[in-house]
Amino acid sequence: MIAKLDTRARAIGGLLLVSLGGWILHSYLGLLAWAVVLAIATWPLYEKLRDTERSEQPTAWLALALTVAFALIILGPVIYGVLRLIYEAQALGHVLTSAQNSGVAAPEWLSTLPWVGAKAKTLWENALGTPAAARETLHWLQTGSAISYIKELASQILHRFFGILITLLALFFVYRDGARLGSQILESSRKLFGDIGIRYAIHATEAVRATVNGLVLVGLGEGVLLGFGYAVVGLGQPAMLGALTGVL
Repeated sequence: MIAKLDTRARAIGGLLLVSLGGWILHSYLGLLAWAVVLAIATWPLYEKLRDTERSEQPTAWLALALTVAFALIILGPVIYGVLRLIYEAQALGHVLTSAQNSGVAAPEWLSTLPWVGAKAKTLWENALGTPAAARETLHWLQTGSAISYIKELASQILHRFFGILITLLALFFVYRDGARLGSQILESSRKLFGDIGIRYAIHATEAVRATVNGLVLVGLGEGVLLGFGYAVVGLGQPAMLGALTGVL
């Protein structure tokens, strides 16, 4: 009787601890899940590199190297895009400031746009065509809803940036301890569901890997095709824009 009560108390205590941990980490569960998904998708590459090093155990250095590689692939184009956006915003601010003195005439190509050219030229002239219009537009940008929108956009970018950092940090630990964690998951599946539990876990892993790899291939294809499109229409640095499109 005492043994049964002790077992139940342990089970209840374990359940409470798991529930408390889940409640504390609930806002990070999505980020941790992304780290696991990325590790599953790239685990064959990790094992190949580990075998190349002729090491039976995963090393922290290899885990760190792959994590840094992911950081460069994901954050590199994004950081570049944000920096370009800041630069363009500053250039726009200079244009609006100088426009208060003499206005800014609409570019010639604007009126040649099909269907919307005439309307676009009219909107430009109403916003920047005269010094008075330019001053009104600048005042709206400084005091209107545009400032709130920019602050919200900056907040979202910063939030996503820290989310990516947390995912990369979790990815490092999944790489480093993934082999032991995978063995424990398979053993738990076997104890709970028998041999069929192991088959389900393996099939789920293969499904996740196939889905992620398919999405990556689609993203790469879109980046390449849209990169050519950016070049055709004459946008600057089409290769970098194509890479950023693929990552997004």
